[in-house]
Amino acid sequence: MTNVKQAKDSIEEILSQQEYQVYYEDNRNFIQVLWDEIKDWIEELLSNWFSTLQPTSSIGDALIILALLVVVILVLLVIFLLSRNWVRKKRLNYRQPLHQLNEKNWLSHDHLKEANRLEQKKVYSEATRHLFLTFLLVLHEKEWLQARMWKTNWEYHDELRLIKSDLADDFYQLALFFEEVTYGEYNIEEKDYQIYREQIEKWLAELKSINSSIEREEG
Repeated sequence: MTNVKQAKDSIEEILSQQEYQVYYEDNRNFIQVLWDEIKDWIEELLSNWFSTLQPTSSIGDALIILALLVVVILVLLVIFLLSRNWVRKKRLNYRQPLHQLNEKNWLSHDHLKEANRLEQKKVYSEATRHLFLTFLLVLHEKEWLQARMWKTNWEYHDELRLIKSDLADDFYQLALFFEEVTYGEYNIEEKDYQIYREQIEKWLAELKSINSSIEREEG
């Protein structure tokens, strides 16, 4: 009995020495620890979803890498969409298109009349501004947005996005051109002005058509 106890003590003493204890130490670095934890988490997730799935080590690693790639792609996609939205918002300045106090009581037809007058005089920059305000106030009169002195074009764009996405996209381009001409140094030519006017008129006609069809349905 004494010999057995002595042998047991000798084995414990040997195993307690450093060259044996190093076997039981975790020598992994941070990346390895993190990778192993992620693997364990994904393996547990996969086993919960597919109770019959018992992948081998190589298949399990492949599935984990695939899952991580999908997550990375989704994260990059979200970052791309957010950054694109931020850039688009940045391009539309924080100016209020209805800031002219002497025009605060003007309606859409007042701005259209002024645009026509300025077009006749070949003052295309100012005519562009009044064309855009015509479009903006028609949208307000149709109750597709709420025009206010303190609002920016980006806020109008967000309101339209909730109603009609293609209109919101076109509004963004029209507002961007309006700001470049009105506040920037873009010298608009007659050809550019006529293209801009055609785009405005296309939407004005469509809005009028939508309104007429609604009235017929209600009648």
